[in-house]
Amino acid sequence: KARIFCLLPSFGVGRPSRRGCPSVRADLGWGERWCSRAGRLRARNNITARMNKAASPSLEHRVTAAQVVCKKLRTVKDPDAYFDTAQHEFSVALRTMSLDLLDSLDRRLNALGEKVARLEATTRKVVISRDARAGAQEIAANFAAQQERAEKSLLSLWLQGYVRRLPRLTANANDHEEDVDLLLDAVDFAFCRCALNVAISSSSVSQEKLMSSRVVSILISMVDGANKAMQQTRNKSNDQSISNSATLDAAALVTGPCLMALAHLARRGDLVCSQIADANGILVVINCMRIVQHPTVLAQACRTLSTLSLLPQNRQQIANRKGINILVQLLAASQLSPIPGDYCLSAEFNGLQVNESIQEAALAAFTNLTNSSEPNRQLVAELGGIEHIVSCVLFARHGGPVRNAAQAIANVAYGSHFSVARCIMARADVAICSAIGATDFLDEDRLLEAAYRALANMALDEAARTGLASGDAMTWCVRGLQKCGYVHVLRAAAHATAAIAYKSRANKAQFAQLGALAACVRVVSEFGCGSLAHTRHYLSAVHATSLAACTLLSFSPNHLVFEDCYGIEMYTTLCETTEHLEILNVGAMVLASVAPSASGRWEAQAEGRTLHFEKTAGLQALVRCEKWVFSNSSSPHWLHQAISALQMSPIQLDEVQATHQSSSGKLSAHDLELFPQEYLFEEVLALTTLDHIVTNSPDLRNLAFRLY
Repeated sequence: KARIFCLLPSFGVGRPSRRGCPSVRADLGWGERWCSRAGRLRARNNITARMNKAASPSLEHRVTAAQVVCKKLRTVKDPDAYFDTAQHEFSVALRTMSLDLLDSLDRRLNALGEKVARLEATTRKVVISRDARAGAQEIAANFAAQQERAEKSLLSLWLQGYVRRLPRLTANANDHEEDVDLLLDAVDFAFCRCALNVAISSSSVSQEKLMSSRVVSILISMVDGANKAMQQTRNKSNDQSISNSATLDAAALVTGPCLMALAHLARRGDLVCSQIADANGILVVINCMRIVQHPTVLAQACRTLSTLSLLPQNRQQIANRKGINILVQLLAASQLSPIPGDYCLSAEFNGLQVNESIQEAALAAFTNLTNSSEPNRQLVAELGGIEHIVSCVLFARHGGPVRNAAQAIANVAYGSHFSVARCIMARADVAICSAIGATDFLDEDRLLEAAYRALANMALDEAARTGLASGDAMTWCVRGLQKCGYVHVLRAAAHATAAIAYKSRANKAQFAQLGALAACVRVVSEFGCGSLAHTRHYLSAVHATSLAACTLLSFSPNHLVFEDCYGIEMYTTLCETTEHLEILNVGAMVLASVAPSASGRWEAQAEGRTLHFEKTAGLQALVRCEKWVFSNSSSPHWLHQAISALQMSPIQLDEVQATHQSSSGKLSAHDLELFPQEYLFEEVLALTTLDHIVTNSPDLRNLAFRLY
């Protein structure tokens, strides 16, 4: 009881009065057993602090409950009842405090668990981020190491391309087993590797840095020095000893990488290309072509000359330096060996034999030199270059020389009547048709494009069109429209078809018999209608095909063939649905070509016939073209005339017919072409394919390594 009474003040319960329990105070020695006042205060404060620390947010509620218990105990007079009540209230308070402590402990454990979970998640994120950074750094380090190894491997491959043909000296003339030397000293090797490093780094250095570093002058000086060394060696001794051959090849080993570096630098821009020409680089390259005997170096010299001719002002300078003469002589000396890989070069152009890599590079140079240069076209024709180009088309074993030869013929024939006549005399059309016949229509798209472009450019005048029609050119043009799915091939074949049929009634009738109109409708139906992305991709092909259909339909007997293949309905749908203004314009041009004239409508009305065109929505398609294409300008004569004829009433048709009968006659449809012939001709540049460059893409790099 004494212990319980000692705890009661901590709950706000007062001490029993003297009157309530005098015997208890006397027996227990209240003054002796009870602690001092300071001790009681410390005990009460400690208990209160522990209770407040473990208390729930409803502390005020428990203070109120303690006050209620205190009042209840004050009302009890009997000591036993007082003791029982106090014991009961103390048990309740203790259980309540225990439950509050447990609840508080649960809350603190839950908070601690949440903190641990957050700490674990944060730690996991930190670890993942650290691992990701470490992995990225590892990948970057591996890529840098592999890129460095790739550059070294690429330099080694380029060097082997020039070294593999070098003969080796032996210690004894009768002993062919022991190799002694390549006659390649440290200076030559240093120059070679320097040029190769310039070539490999040209794509990552700015154009201004390349020009200010004077690396162009250094490379040209190296080539010039190698040329002089080779020329001196050839002048001193005319024998074909191993020592002289090795010396010439060692000098060529310096020339080849320098020419490669010049070609790479010339592709960086017009400023660098112009700087090479100003540093007398064109003359040095041409002199190298005269002297060098190494086939790989000679092919590289042709590629460098082709790259330099990309700049228009360099083309005439190359011609003045006799560059075209040397290229013609190279093609004239191209006698293909029946044994693949047997490449033998003599010191002079007479009897010179070249491989197909030299032919391909020389033909690319012809293509660029004749681009936008009528004097160079005339010079190539006068020097007999067309005949040698045609020979390359006929006898080359691979597609590269044939493609470049067709491009060269296309550029030589572009807008030059003299060159076109020489091409027809050399039977260039027969050679190109044979090349098309030997080509897979689903694979060799670039060759087919160049061949069809050459046929189109050769159809410059009536005589040339007649010569083309006498061969198989028309058949292969129609077959290209029927079978091909490449945009550029369809465009070139359509241009060739339109050029051969332009202002030629006989050719238009023959094209219709071969199925050219049905092929045009096929192209429009497959590639002209559909989604916007699909039609945008085939925009040029549909436009060129519509031009071909337009010129074929200027011959009125072909209208029935066009109606039989549902061409009017197809082009009406095209004009009503297309979102491309150029397609709408050329589609309306086709409909205007097949639309009935006022005289035709009057004759059909007099005979009681209904024209097929009037059954379709052709008039609405023409009106849509006039509304959208020519909204800000006056409509052309052909469109205005077609719409006016279709909108005439029967009375107006009678008046027009009476006026027409009183006139001298109607214009011939043979002379009616709705677009100029220049739309069908095109000249191109042959972008020289550079040697393999280390790429920054790991996928492409791995692919290149697998190819190697």
